[in-house]
Amino acid sequence: MHFTTVVTPPQGKPTGRLDVVKAAAVARLTQEDWQKTRDKMLATCGQCHSRNFARAELEKGDQMIRETDRLMAEAIRTVAKSKVWLEIVYLVIPTLNDRMDLIREMAKWVRGEAGEHVPVHFSRFNPMYLVKNLPPTPLSTLESARRTALEEGLRFVYVGNVPGHGGESTYCPGCGGVAVGRVGYSVESVRIKKGKCEKCGTPIPGIWA
Repeated sequence: MHFTTVVTPPQGKPTGRLDVVKAAAVARLTQEDWQKTRDKMLATCGQCHSRNFARAELEKGDQMIRETDRLMAEAIRTVAKSKVWLEIVYLVIPTLNDRMDLIREMAKWVRGEAGEHVPVHFSRFNPMYLVKNLPPTPLSTLESARRTALEEGLRFVYVGNVPGHGGESTYCPGCGGVAVGRVGYSVESVRIKKGKCEKCGTPIPGIWA
């Protein structure tokens, strides 16, 4: 179950987002609500199969999600240890994975398991295709995610799907200057020479022509 960001920590006061979540019914906000949905699924599956079989199949689904998380983590560790270039994209979806405490834990994990120089992109979600009942990711959420990851020691953190935002560019962790200036998919400037910042000489990891 996803515990959504519908309160303002630490005060615990409901925000307007709670009404959006309730209206869209995209999350189960309590264990009781989650169990009701689970029981409904069991009842539906039980019309064609035994209840024990239906329960076992749902538990398999639960296990598949846990296993997917484990395999993803293992893949990140494996690539990070190799010489293959690794970047991580985190699609920030309102009410589903935009809690800053979880993003902070993710950033800590990435730094510890993959290293501080692995680029992480926090990309804006836009309602389209199969998910149209959620709003676009607020810019403030993306900026908070980027700031949180930087606070946890990640060196190269980006804001994605927001053309023209300063978070698209690569900044030197030494002097703070723009090492690679970007607008959307266009590279506007490159201030890297032989893998180092032209201004202060700090190494900028990457595959440079």
